Parts: sequence; structure tokens; C-alpha cells
Amino acid sequence: RRSSDPAWRDSEYTVKRDDKDKKTFYEMRIPLEALGISPEKGTVFGFNFVIFNDDTGTGANYYYQFAPGITGGKNPEAFRKFALTE
Repeated sequence: RRSSDPAWRDSEYTVKRDDKDKKTFYEMRIPLEALGISPEKGTVFGFNFVIFNDDTGTGANYYYQFAPGITGGKNPEAFRKFALTE
């Protein structure tokens, strides 16, 4: 894969809205290969994501971030680390 290809092109995702409880659920399955990660035991990698809220169409007025390191300046060292096991 070229590093410029977005991982979401090979991913599956859904958005589910529960209007009664006023909650929205986001689910995404991203193949490790789409992230350039070898699916081998012992592999350690950093991962992060941000969801921006733009209900008005005028730009994001709120965001949720999994960990620091994207908003406020790029810092991959702040991403959460994951280790692959069996």
C-alpha cells in the first residue's frame, strides 16, 4: 500500500443512532495491513483517532479524542500503544 492511501478505504464502518437515549455509536473495523502493520505476535504499534462534531456545518465545535497526539499538534509518541498477542 502507498502511505497516502487512507485506511478507511479498506475498512468497514457503521454509525448507529439511538434517538430515544440520544446516543450515537460509531463502529469501525480497520485491517492491520491497511495501517501498514504486520499481524505478527509481539508487534507493538501506536494508534489514535479523533471524531469531530459539526452539527451546524460551519466547522467542528466539539471533538472526542481517544488519546492526545492529534488535536493541538501532531505527536505520535502520545498515541496509545497496543501489542498483538495470540
